[in-house]
Amino acid sequence: MSTEGKWYTNVYVIVTAFISFTAVAMAALLFLLLPQSSEIIRIMQWRMMNLRTFGIELDASYQGWREWKDDLNATHKEQEDLILSAKGWVDRTEPDKARLKQAVGLTVGSGEAADEFVGEYRKVGDTDYLKLQQAPDSFGGLSLVHLKDRWLRLDLGRIRRSIDLPLFGGGQDIGEAEKAYLIEQFRLTPFLQFERRLKDETIGDKRTHHYKIRSEVLFIKDFYLTLETLRLGRDLTREERLAIDTFFANVTSEPGEIWIGHNDYYLYRLRLRFRYDDGSRSGIFALTAAFSDFNRPLAIGPPRETAEDIHEFIRSLLPGITQHLPLAAAGEGNRVIREEEAAGGLPVYVSFLAEEDPDGDGLSNALESFYLSDPHNPDTDGDGMNDGDEVTAGLNPTGPGRLFDFNITSDE
Repeated sequence: MSTEGKWYTNVYVIVTAFISFTAVAMAALLFLLLPQSSEIIRIMQWRMMNLRTFGIELDASYQGWREWKDDLNATHKEQEDLILSAKGWVDRTEPDKARLKQAVGLTVGSGEAADEFVGEYRKVGDTDYLKLQQAPDSFGGLSLVHLKDRWLRLDLGRIRRSIDLPLFGGGQDIGEAEKAYLIEQFRLTPFLQFERRLKDETIGDKRTHHYKIRSEVLFIKDFYLTLETLRLGRDLTREERLAIDTFFANVTSEPGEIWIGHNDYYLYRLRLRFRYDDGSRSGIFALTAAFSDFNRPLAIGPPRETAEDIHEFIRSLLPGITQHLPLAAAGEGNRVIREEEAAGGLPVYVSFLAEEDPDGDGLSNALESFYLSDPHNPDTDGDGMNDGDEVTAGLNPTGPGRLFDFNITSDE
């Protein structure tokens, strides 16, 4: 059979076909080697963990309802709203001297009952500084007049050692090996699940991958369990594990979005939503975070003005607050540690709240002014309960109700 005129004897056709095949094969190989959507999210997670400095803008909100029964078995329904806005810069160039500077805006309340706070927060080493530039004169059962328009200093390390809270307080100092292990686990844990690709968008001058995602609540819980085990230096008790399992069983992840740089794989924007429902309390938590100024040098230092210590004031608030926090009553935790037990030889700051307590109710005169109670009457509201005991229990020492409502709830 003659092959003359057949396409496969034509050298130009063969060369063209070879080049086309090679191009397609190379394109397929390149496609296989390039990071896919889920891998891009993992790369972003690793890159963000290695950042030394970055800027962040954060908006978070919670909107929900709480149902409860009073002593007469009457059912009440309360609306709960909380809005937080923050803009700041994080500097991790010196891990042992972490520096953070934030301009913070906080709105707490519902509708016309909302209170707005505006201030600046700085962290230098183990010391935290806060200045409230805008705040109401009173908030819940507290007077804030003494706290406004001045730099305030508090040592969160001392506070953590003063009260045992999941993820935050008590426990032990995590060693360097354990910290390295946690960082590696954070890098590797798939906290975000890829769902589908959305249209690419440009943020500033950066082109970004845009994905629909969903948070992996199960992996978040597992990482939380690992962190708690290392923080406490022991295995969690059955009661502690049960409380954590119950809490996370009530949390459901809803669809979110993520924007990751095309060329640098940095995280530029993130939106997450969670639904919480435990039968009596339900609501939606939403968070949007924008990141910028990656690895740019920062200069953050303590305020030049004199800062007044408010450690004792914050410490007096903690017992009542923790009774209203999820997981705070789990297992062996939820106890206030004596100051001498917590200090461990650390320097104790002189507080401008360190005054006498003439009525012997456990609140110094300065603390009485914050709680609006009578410094010369151990039972200001005459209900038979000591003012200091009421504060510790999270109750209002000047009348009925809880001390820590803070206008977050309103009856319907």
